[in-house]
Amino acid sequence: RVLFVADVLGVDAALEPESFRWRVRFRVIEPFKGIDRGEQVLFFRPTAEDFKFEIGTRVLVYAGGPPERLSTSCSGTRVVGPDDPEVQQLRKLASVRK
Repeated sequence: RVLFVADVLGVDAALEPESFRWRVRFRVIEPFKGIDRGEQVLFFRPTAEDFKFEIGTRVLVYAGGPPERLSTSCSGTRVVGPDDPEVQQLRKLASVRK
């Protein structure tokens, strides 16, 4: 599982012999779980319920599954603004854990 706030830098299809995945390049701004700060590339398996990443947006990503096939279906992944209350709560929880 991963949980983070990031800017979406790129989105493209990763076609492989037995699967199709979305390859999403992020600049991770605030890592909360399972990922490091900085530029990261993650792969997401497509489902009808998945969040659709768009270049140039800042997103809060909740994703689960194996690292090579994360899924955002049935989760809270969404576009966020600078004063998002959920992100503020995550910051508070992260500071308590330190």
